[in-house]
Amino acid sequence: MVIGLIPATEILVFRDIESKFRLSSQKPTHWLTFLLLVVFCPAGLWSQKAIVIDPAEIIKYSLDWLSPGKETLTAPIEVSVYSLNCGECVEELKAIADGQSAAPSYFILTTFQKKDRDLVLPLMQLGFEQTDSIKRRSSLLEILKIYGEAPDYYGNNEKEWVRLLESFRRENVAEEEKKLAEAFAINVIDSQTRILALLDKLATPNSIPLDQRALASQTEKDSNRYSALIASHSLGWLKPALQYSEDVEEILKRARTIDPTRPLNVDEWKDLKEWAFSGVYWLWGGRLDKNVLENVVNWQAPFHLIPSNEERRDRHRRWFDETIKKAEARPLSALEAFGFTDIDSLISSAWNAAVADVQQQLVFCSYIGTLTVEGTE
Repeated sequence: MVIGLIPATEILVFRDIESKFRLSSQKPTHWLTFLLLVVFCPAGLWSQKAIVIDPAEIIKYSLDWLSPGKETLTAPIEVSVYSLNCGECVEELKAIADGQSAAPSYFILTTFQKKDRDLVLPLMQLGFEQTDSIKRRSSLLEILKIYGEAPDYYGNNEKEWVRLLESFRRENVAEEEKKLAEAFAINVIDSQTRILALLDKLATPNSIPLDQRALASQTEKDSNRYSALIASHSLGWLKPALQYSEDVEEILKRARTIDPTRPLNVDEWKDLKEWAFSGVYWLWGGRLDKNVLENVVNWQAPFHLIPSNEERRDRHRRWFDETIKKAEARPLSALEAFGFTDIDSLISSAWNAAVADVQQQLVFCSYIGTLTVEGTE
C-alpha cells in the first residue's frame, strides 16, 4: 500500500531525540524540541492522556475584534466560541452589537462545517484587510447587527452576504495586501479549528476558560471527535467540504498518513496524485527527525501564503507533475522532491507567520496519537 492508513495510536513519530536536542539547554525551547518531548514523554506525565494546551497559543489564534481595547480594564477570563448558524449565538452576538451585552475580550467563530466556513471566511478576510482596529470593530458590530436581524436570509444567500461585506470593505487596498489578508483568513480559521477540535469545543455556544488549564482530553478512535481531529489537522486545501452527516462518516475512510521519507516509483506517485485530488485528508506521518520536519515546514509554508485553497491545490498539482517527471528516472521520496523554497516566499512579510502555522499544525497533529485510545464495544 503506497499510502498508510491512519494508525490507531500515533500520527507522527520522531527518532533520535537524545542526539538531536539537549534538553538541559538554557536556550528557549525550540518548537521541534517540544514536539519531540510530546511524542516521547512517558504516559504517566500526562494526566489520563490529557495534554495542556498553552493559553498563549489559544489567544494567538483568537480574535479581539469585538473588544473595546484600552477601555477594558480586567484580564480576559475566557475565549467565547460562536457559530453564525447557531440561533443562541446569533442572538448573543446581536445583543453585543446592540450594546445590550458586554463584548468578549476574545472570540472564535467556528468553521468546521461548510455552512459556517462560507459565512466566516469572507468576514475574516474583510477583518484582516482593515488595519484600523476601531474601524474594524465598528464595521463588525454593524455587520453582526444586520446579520442578526436576518440570519436565515444571509445564511442561505451567499451572494447577498458577500455584497453586504463588500459595502464595508476598505477602499484602495493594495492587491498584495488583499492577497495576504485572504491567506491569513484561511490560515487562522484552520488553526482555530485545530484548537477547538483538540479541546472538544466545536459545539456552540461554547467557551475556552483562560483562568484554568485548557486540556485536550483523550478520545476513542471510532468517535466523531477522533474524526474531527483527523479532519482539522490535515492539509486544508485537499480536504472536502463537510456539509452533511455522511461527510463526517467518510473522514476516516478518506484519511491517510504520508511518510515524506519513503521513496515511491512513478506509478505510485501517479496513484498518490489521483488520490490527493479526490477530496481527502492528508496528514504527515512516519519516523521523522528534526531535519525532515524542517523540510516539511519549508515546503508547506509557501502554500499558506497563497490567498485561496483553489490556488493552493494548483500549486500542489504542479509539484506532483514535476515530481512524477523526476520519478520516471528513479524512485523518489517527497523529501527529495520538496526542492528549495522559492525566494518570493522567503522574502514575504508573512513568511514567519506561515511557518508558525505549519509548526502548530505538526505539533498539534502529534498530540492525536497520544490522546487516542481504543474504542469500547
